[in-house]
Amino acid sequence: MLRTTVNRCFSRFGYFRAAYQEADAEATARANERHVEKREYEGGSTTITHFPGIALRQNARWLALATIDAFFSWTEHVFIHIAILSGNITTGLEVAELAESDWQKKFKFALDLNDTITKSLFDQLIDIRRQLRNFVAHGAFGKQGEAFHFHSGAGAVPVLLPHQVGKSRFTLSGDFAFEESAALAVIEEFIRHLWSGGREPAELYIQKTQLPMILTMAADGAFAKAMSSVEDMRVRRAANVAV
Repeated sequence: MLRTTVNRCFSRFGYFRAAYQEADAEATARANERHVEKREYEGGSTTITHFPGIALRQNARWLALATIDAFFSWTEHVFIHIAILSGNITTGLEVAELAESDWQKKFKFALDLNDTITKSLFDQLIDIRRQLRNFVAHGAFGKQGEAFHFHSGAGAVPVLLPHQVGKSRFTLSGDFAFEESAALAVIEEFIRHLWSGGREPAELYIQKTQLPMILTMAADGAFAKAMSSVEDMRVRRAANVAV
C-alpha cells in the first residue's frame, strides 16, 4: 500500500496559481499608475515618482516561479501514481527505484512519447524545467549572461555573452521578459492532456480521492482493468472506499 502527498502537492500548485493570477491582474490594471511626491528642502525641492506597477509585476513573477516549481513537484508524485495504475510498475522496489529517478524517466513511465502531442509538451516542459533549475540553482543569475549590464551615457544596457545565447522560448530572468504567461499556458495545456484519453480514469482515482495505491492490485492487473474506462474506475474506487 502506497500513500503520497500528491493531492497536497496539487493543492500547493493551485494556491500559487491563483495567487499569481490575482497578482498578474493587479499588476496589469495598475501598469500606468504613478504617484508623484514633491519634497521641499532648504534651498530647493525635489520630485519623486513611484510606479507601484513595477513592484507588483515583480511580485507576480515570483509567484509564477513558485507556481512552476509546485507543478514540477506535483508531477514527480503523480507520474508514479499513473505508472502504478497503468501496470507499468507493480512492486515496492520498482516504486522506490522510479522515485529516485530523474523527472524525464518518471514522465516516460506515465506517458507515451510516441504520441506527437505528448512529445511536443514534453520538450516544452523540459525547456521550462531547465530554465527554472538554472535560474534557482544559480541564485537568479541568468545562465544566458543576461544578469550583466553595460553602463554608458545612454544608461544601463543589458549585455548577452554571445556563446551563451540560446533559443529558449522561456527566459526566467528579472531583466529580460520572463514569459511566465507562456510557461504557465504550457503547464495548463499539459494538465488537460494528462487527464485526457486513456488516462482520464486515473484522474478520478488520483486527484479525486485520498485512497492509497495498493500494489497487489497493480500486480494482479486490477488497476489496469479499472483504467479501461471512467466507469470501471468508478466501480474500483467505490470498492476501495468500502474496504
